[in-house]
Amino acid sequence: MLRRFVSWFGTLPAITKILLAFVALFVLGLSVALSPLVTVVAFIVFFIALLALVFRATRGRSVKTWGIIAGTSLVFVLVFSGISASRGLSSSAFLRASRISSGPGSSFGGM
Repeated sequence: MLRRFVSWFGTLPAITKILLAFVALFVLGLSVALSPLVTVVAFIVFFIALLALVFRATRGRSVKTWGIIAGTSLVFVLVFSGISASRGLSSSAFLRASRISSGPGSSFGGM
């Protein structure tokens, strides 16, 4: 499968390869900037993949695809939660920021 991708990528024109590289860097930068959100989404995908994995295993069907999805999403959870922690960002930090910005007169700020 990887060999097929490499041969497909090799047949692309140079400008397309450059554009794909810029898009990949942009997506990576956006993912790092939104790492708390990516962590939550990856955790949700991991949970769904585990449910699907158990369901397929109890039915006696192949679990290879759902295992790959669960493993990849778990890696995303670990990597992006580490990025969030190293940047000092967490859901509690966002919660504190929203409490501060809502002010004492609002319903959320009074909690």
